[in-house]
Amino acid sequence: MAEVPQSKVFQDTDLPAQGRRDGPKELVIEVQGGVQLQTNKAVMMERIPLLRNTLNATQRLNWAQVPENAAQAVLDYVNTGKLRITQENEGSIIALARILQLPKLEQWGVDFMSRSITLNRLPPTWQLATSANIPALQEHCLSFKKTHIAAVGAIDFFVGLPPDIVLSILKNDKLAADSENKIVEAITHWLLPCPGYNRPEEYRLKQAKDLFKEVRWDLTTASFRREVFLQCNNLTHDEEATSIKECSEACA
Repeated sequence: MAEVPQSKVFQDTDLPAQGRRDGPKELVIEVQGGVQLQTNKAVMMERIPLLRNTLNATQRLNWAQVPENAAQAVLDYVNTGKLRITQENEGSIIALARILQLPKLEQWGVDFMSRSITLNRLPPTWQLATSANIPALQEHCLSFKKTHIAAVGAIDFFVGLPPDIVLSILKNDKLAADSENKIVEAITHWLLPCPGYNRPEEYRLKQAKDLFKEVRWDLTTASFRREVFLQCNNLTHDEEATSIKECSEACA
């Protein structure tokens, strides 16, 4: 897998240089852990329209849920037009940008995360993409899963995906795997994520036939298909195992 960036500085070319960066820092912002950051109130009001009414009446802001590294990065952007996003502050920057209604910063965060997906970073990235409803980031995660199906299908994260997502991955014509054997291994891992169990959970069992339909059985050997059928016969009801066998034979 290609090396991913640890950080990136984004420059807002539409934002004029702020000459009052070294002016009085009368605005106090309390962030996560009780840390207090100070900045120029007038600059904040100018750069973040959402805060204007609030700052007309106060000299303090409470961002207690925002990590210091994300808050400081946004304050630096307010003063310089430059935003430094890292793997440590990316998610918090996206969340804060949404709250402050700064869509450009949110988009930068999504762009950075989309280019920084790895096997280890896939689970938290997918969690953010789905919980925060970020369609573009979801698409990048799905693209990564399809490109690295063999590796993704072998990790615990894969078995936690809902059936419709697993099926959408398998339906991709450009699914990248060394062999169809890897696809089958991914499916069986999803069907039976816990080795100690003899049968899949019922909702997984109901998806078995549809999932195995997506295997290009014509690219597998007869011995491999027999092995798969025997495994399915142990995992599923007789009629389900038979339908999977018939599907594999028809496609082969």
